[in-house]
Amino acid sequence: MAIMHMLREDAYQVPTFHTGKEFILYDALESKLPSDYHVFYSVNFINNLIFDNEADFIIFHPKKGFLVIEAKSGNDITYKNNCWYYSNNVKMNPFSQVRRIKHNLIDKIKDKNPDIVNNSIFTACVWFHEMDKDAVNTNNLPLEVDEHLLLTSEALLEPEIYINKIFSKIDKKSNLNSSQTKFVINLLESFCFAVCFWRWHFQVFQSLRKRFMLVFRKNLRLIKLTVSWGISL
Repeated sequence: MAIMHMLREDAYQVPTFHTGKEFILYDALESKLPSDYHVFYSVNFINNLIFDNEADFIIFHPKKGFLVIEAKSGNDITYKNNCWYYSNNVKMNPFSQVRRIKHNLIDKIKDKNPDIVNNSIFTACVWFHEMDKDAVNTNNLPLEVDEHLLLTSEALLEPEIYINKIFSKIDKKSNLNSSQTKFVINLLESFCFAVCFWRWHFQVFQSLRKRFMLVFRKNLRLIKLTVSWGISL
């Protein structure tokens, strides 16, 4: 089983998923990848105290590299008229999104330890884990999309085969030592768990805002009453 890294928010250490459908992919990666893989779920990048990007999954293997995954649920994703459409004709471009996250990851690691970037592979893919290959219609993909970088539900059965195929397309090889591996794990875990800190601050802000509004409304009523009494006098 792969080693999983994610935010666990309650006393029972129960994983917190954005959607129940993401658990399908999480479970496949955990149960079907060997123990030398590290899988990070919901990795948040923060720039200047603002959430910049979020990686649904980052797969890390010291001898293979980094694979950023943009997971898309649903069985109604289509590509037509040079645009991707998702649920009720909402436009999106998951490939440009995952490439942006990949470069953000590279920048974050390079800023802390440039040797890791020089000695490893960084790649990215999109995973439509609720659609099979026929439904996606890979013959109609835009030219910018390499077919091996679009995974479908078939990859849930044996994900390592598809992941290895993605890494094999890159001539460069990854070769991180134990100290570099430990550094990567600690860094990516900090990105996973940083969201807990910011959620706590947001909750405190919301609580203070609610209290302020209650006091403001109460005082506003008193002011209105005072003004009305003054007018009547």
